[in-house]
Amino acid sequence: MLRDAVVNSRNQFIVISLSIASFLNKDLADEIIGFFKGPNGPEQIYIELKQVPAMDLLVKMADYYHQNGVFVIISQIGKIRHYEKVHAILKYIDGIKLTINDEDENQDIPGQVRQDVKFWGGITERSGITFVVDGITNDRMLGWLKKQDYVDYVEGDYLSKLELPLLNS
Repeated sequence: MLRDAVVNSRNQFIVISLSIASFLNKDLADEIIGFFKGPNGPEQIYIELKQVPAMDLLVKMADYYHQNGVFVIISQIGKIRHYEKVHAILKYIDGIKLTINDEDENQDIPGQVRQDVKFWGGITERSGITFVVDGITNDRMLGWLKKQDYVDYVEGDYLSKLELPLLNS
């Protein structure tokens, strides 16, 4: 299904969200890498983890994916209080994704959102890794994030334009 979607899509980048068990499964890793390196593979694959496995297991599998050109991103990093857990793995991953919650679309950017984005953006900038911000719900938030030097990618309902891949006729 992924192969068909990539072949018939303008977007040649794929993000695959994996559980810890799936991330650690070498057979699945080999399938993902085979797809990536195959003739109809995408330009880039990002593995997204919502939880962090034990350090030794993370290092081993992240290294395997990196050797084969696949990027590893940690999502669901949460608030600033999760820094210690994330700090220990920064040199083994390629990016982090922060999901923001903008409850009131009619006000300025909430203070906690500003603080979290600036904090994690500074961490990623100093670490030389990618910073993704998810949860964009309006033009005001998108405009503010575009002004932040350290935000590499944005995601969210505001940016989603549902589009099916081209169908073979």
